[in-house]
Amino acid sequence: MPATPVSASSPRSRRELGDLDRVKRIVKVLGMVNAIPEFGNQPEVINGCSDLFVEVFGERGRHARSAVGMGSLPRGIPVEIEVIVEVEDAPARRTAAAKAAPKRKAAPKAKVAPKSKPAAKKKAAKKKKR
Repeated sequence: MPATPVSASSPRSRRELGDLDRVKRIVKVLGMVNAIPEFGNQPEVINGCSDLFVEVFGERGRHARSAVGMGSLPRGIPVEIEVIVEVEDAPARRTAAAKAAPKRKAAPKAKVAPKSKPAAKKKAAKKKKR
């Protein structure tokens, strides 16, 4: 079934998506930067968007990307982002462990040696002196 374009800020998109767990992957980002012709750092401006998707979705957030300069954008906005997102049909059930960062191996627990009888005798002797 072909994807239906929906504005991310529309109530319809929030209703259809439900929650971010349904995002299967970010497919493509188009970043449009309102700039003068001499400005050439559009990719650096859009890096923030790309970095955010990877931070939020991990590997699912890695995507193809285009960054272009525009002579003007509606209502004078500085940046406009268009995103193509692949969404799962049913909400994904992810456990907290699947969302968390990979676990590190725990350090081995230190073994506590049992108290020797001479050490116990020294403790008792100290108590008698008090």
